[in-house]
Amino acid sequence: MMSKMERQAVFTLLGSLNVEPEIDEQDQQFDNNIEEASDIYTINTVIQGIGTPEFKANFENFYNDIVKMNSEKRNLFTSLTLTRVKDIYDFEFFQNTASETFDFLFFLFWLKWLEYDNVSFLSLVWKKLKKDPLRVDYSKISWKELQRCLLEVATMYNFFIQSFVLSSKKNVLIKWFITKSKNAALEISIFKTVTS
Repeated sequence: MMSKMERQAVFTLLGSLNVEPEIDEQDQQFDNNIEEASDIYTINTVIQGIGTPEFKANFENFYNDIVKMNSEKRNLFTSLTLTRVKDIYDFEFFQNTASETFDFLFFLFWLKWLEYDNVSFLSLVWKKLKKDPLRVDYSKISWKELQRCLLEVATMYNFFIQSFVLSSKKNVLIKWFITKSKNAALEISIFKTVTS
């Protein structure tokens, strides 16, 4: 029978051993499958939200997961996002935008801007239009004046935003501008007033 001191010595000795548990090949494959399924779920949830009110919550909820994805998953996310944007907004970038050729975080910033984080941009456009989105008759906005203001403001933003403004078809850009302006009219009016 071991004394209390001997038992303590054995526990101390065993506790100091750093033995890595054996990782079964099946366990590793299972973990990989779970991670793969989680990434695919994240990508699909965010992409399917594009053009819907759910996008903001989905994007913010999964943002960190998207940023941490490996380059293969980022490429998949980018490709599927561009396809969905083309379907929803009838917009394509005019040059190759594979994720190796641009900063992925700028791409995510653009996607966030396209969908909901565009109040400062829209406010600057409305300021240049010298109109209030709460009081304006949208059907009487001059396309030439709007286009001039959009182009002026876009030059203050990154490549992706400039590309969207420069490359979008007239009807697509007008629809995007009006929809986003109506959805955030009060915020735009306040922001416009505060920054005057």
